[in-house]
Amino acid sequence: MEIQSGTADIDRKTYGIVACDMGNSRIKFFIGNKHHAFEYLEGWAGKACDFIISASSDNLLLGISSVNSIRKSDFLNELKTRANRNDIIIKNAEELLEIQQSISFKHLEGIGTDRVLGMYGAARLASLPLITADFGTAITINTIDKNGKCLGGAILPGIFTQMHSLAEKTEALPEIDLFFIDNSIGKNTEEEIRNGIILGTAGAVKEIAHRISMQEFPGQHVNIVIIGSSSVLMLKAFDKIGLKYISRPNLVIEGLFSLLVDVYGKGLI
Repeated sequence: MEIQSGTADIDRKTYGIVACDMGNSRIKFFIGNKHHAFEYLEGWAGKACDFIISASSDNLLLGISSVNSIRKSDFLNELKTRANRNDIIIKNAEELLEIQQSISFKHLEGIGTDRVLGMYGAARLASLPLITADFGTAITINTIDKNGKCLGGAILPGIFTQMHSLAEKTEALPEIDLFFIDNSIGKNTEEEIRNGIILGTAGAVKEIAHRISMQEFPGQHVNIVIIGSSSVLMLKAFDKIGLKYISRPNLVIEGLFSLLVDVYGKGLI
């Protein structure tokens, strides 16, 4: 199911829809069915603002999800200065999630916005019930029943968090490049770390998803949706252990875009 570009009619004006996800290392945009990103290097806010101002001939409906309030404030202040116009409407992901009725999550404590956006996108992508595994600094495993209710899940350290922790807490173990190797027995320290993290995480995700499926959805088909930029490093390991999954690395920002379209737009999902 492909996400197509969308527009919104607000107060008799047409707005082009742009989704913005501000992560720890980059600001990312989804517009016109394409992804764009800017690293937080010198002048990043100005470059990002110039990009979205020139990206659409329409007025802009901008949805924002952010894990960094300072960078978000810097970006919005820069946008206000550079845009110098009243044709940009800004909506925070949190207020959009309050409006939607597809995913029920308010009964859970401490659940993050990005986590819910990933579930929202997954529910627009695959049939319910489903499980998402969202790979970031932490890996969050989330369960959604056939009615769209989030039942909770599990949290474990992300693959890079595991690697950094090993390097920080030990003198002998280095930081390494992470990727799948088709040999379960490492022949040196780097391969052993690589296998421990990649294969260990793949096995943990498969086991948790299996236990959830058996407990909550016995006898039912349960889609497993793999999310997050670092998740692409895991796919060969998932294939190796026989986990059936749908891979959508950018589903958080695509979920935000879908949410904007569903609430305000006339685009198609």
